[in-house]
Amino acid sequence: MTIVMISATLLAAALALPAAALETEESSPAGKPDISALPGFAGKEEVPAAEDAPAEPEPPARVIDPSPSDEVVSPAARLSAREAEWNFLKAASAEQDREITRIVMTQISGWLDSGPLDSTAAEAQLLKAEMRLRLKDYSEATVDLLKQLQLYPGSGAAEKAAPMLEGLVNDKADKKLRPMLLELAKPFNKPAKEDRLAMLLERLAEEAGSGYYAPLVEEFRLFFERFPSYPRRDVLQRALAAMHAAKKEYVAARVAYEKLISMHPATPLMAGSKLALAGLRTDSLKEHDRAIDGYLDVTVSFPGTSEAWDAYGRLPDLAEKQKKYELAVETYEKIIALYPEKPEAYEAYRSAARVLRERMKKPAEAVAVLVRLADKYGGEKAHEALFLAAEITRKDIKDAAAESALYDKITAEYEKDGQAPRAMYAAGEAWEKAKNYDMARQYYMKLSEKYRDDKFASKAQKRLDSILGK
Repeated sequence: MTIVMISATLLAAALALPAAALETEESSPAGKPDISALPGFAGKEEVPAAEDAPAEPEPPARVIDPSPSDEVVSPAARLSAREAEWNFLKAASAEQDREITRIVMTQISGWLDSGPLDSTAAEAQLLKAEMRLRLKDYSEATVDLLKQLQLYPGSGAAEKAAPMLEGLVNDKADKKLRPMLLELAKPFNKPAKEDRLAMLLERLAEEAGSGYYAPLVEEFRLFFERFPSYPRRDVLQRALAAMHAAKKEYVAARVAYEKLISMHPATPLMAGSKLALAGLRTDSLKEHDRAIDGYLDVTVSFPGTSEAWDAYGRLPDLAEKQKKYELAVETYEKIIALYPEKPEAYEAYRSAARVLRERMKKPAEAVAVLVRLADKYGGEKAHEALFLAAEITRKDIKDAAAESALYDKITAEYEKDGQAPRAMYAAGEAWEKAKNYDMARQYYMKLSEKYRDDKFASKAQKRLDSILGK
């Protein structure tokens, strides 16, 4: 009986479900089922009017996770870590295996770079040098020992380093460099470590840069990282650039000079550095157009200086090589105007005339320059210039009257120098070639009568006889 009642109840419930669904469907709009009652459905939110809508919240600021180097480490924790690392490196340095030695030596170098003022730094610097010797890196070991003696004078490590350096220098260094290297083992009379180290690097770069190039490049890098605002950094940067150039590392030298010029606009080394950079571009990098710009910059920015004079000396030849003939002539003219008493001014006149004639095809302007030369210098230089001017007039301008006028100038102004007979004969020839025999005859006759004993007089008489016989 009970089972029958339960079955009837279940059947009634099952029949009720379709009816309920139908009732729900009929009550939903447009005959569509209402799904808002389904689990997880939030329904369509009613959008408020624009004026009633709340302002969107500002996006939260991005939080950048600090890197390990940004984390605040207590001094005690840092000291403990460094001591632990030092103890390991010191113990590991006893290994004789070459590969292990190099690995440990590199790590000691990094340990020193991160804490060069630690109480154990002197010992570490010495240990680094000892491992260099074990690896037969003699130039690196020499620099390490010199650095040790300059940075930590009076230390126990320094007492050991001095005889090590002396033996190394006497055994391995170039004989010419030995006195200088042993001199640098004596600490400079400077209280600050950075000053002593700077003086060491400057001297080594200047006097032994080629032999100790690689370790010095590294030491310069470390110095600039450790002392970025060092007052004499410009001097060191110049020493580094010059060392690169001497080693024929020209690109590195160019970058070093450019860095100096960019970082130290007020340095007294600016003129020399710009001049050196221009020379580097000319002679080694073959960047001739940029070199021209550099030389021009020096002449304009540093007038009256020795650097400006040197720039003027290089600029015109380079301009001519680059077919910038007008610039070459302009530069020669500036040399003439700015340095009239220098011997190079005379050559500037001649060179300007040559470029005007041969390169720019302006013979008349070339003649004018030569006449100016003659007026300034007189004497033999004037004779040569005026005869050359007459030759240019004959060959390039083809003007007998202008050519003859130049000979007249020689005759009138340099008769006492013995040039008149030659000039008069040349004038007669010029008119004869122009088929103006009357003018030619006048010059020949005057020469024959006035300078009867001169060799040109007999030649003139022969030309005169030839003309009269025509």
